[in-house]
Amino acid sequence: MSIATNIDGSAAGSGANQVFSLLTVVTDPQAYAEKLQTLLAAIEENKKYLALVGPAAEILKIREQVEQDKAAAASQLAAAKAQVRAMQAEAQAVADSVAASARAAADVLVADAQKALAAAESKLKSAAQAEQAVLAKSAALDAKASALDAAQAKAEQALAEYELLKQEQIQIKEALIDMHKQHIAELSV
Repeated sequence: MSIATNIDGSAAGSGANQVFSLLTVVTDPQAYAEKLQTLLAAIEENKKYLALVGPAAEILKIREQVEQDKAAAASQLAAAKAQVRAMQAEAQAVADSVAASARAAADVLVADAQKALAAAESKLKSAAQAEQAVLAKSAALDAKASALDAAQAKAEQALAEYELLKQEQIQIKEALIDMHKQHIAELSV
């Protein structure tokens, strides 16, 4: 029965019919009690719908937060990948420079060794020093490579966390859909 009907349940009509219908209900205690029960039941039903507005707003907030977290994780992953690429490029440039320097030093040593034996011994000491420098630079490259490995591990961890968040979001969506379906099924009963 809808609110658009008269108090006695009949269709709304002219003013005289409404007054007559009101008098009929008021003079019949049982009809009055039934109408009152119907109105109270409608009020209780409407309260259920009002109660659902709050949880729906919370769900929307949770979705928004998940989207923000997902965007932040993607941003962090992109930054980590960019940093790894920059470190790889820097390491390659340093390696190329060290290799070029080593080749140049070796060429100088060979040319000097052919000129004179005494000069060759002197240059051998320089070569040993250059070798130490190369070893030091090699150790530095190893340290940078370790840093690159750590950055790559971080990037992979961030990607794994992103995938985990993505799976959690899918599970939340599925749970929400199931809750909505269940609620709709309960409402349709």
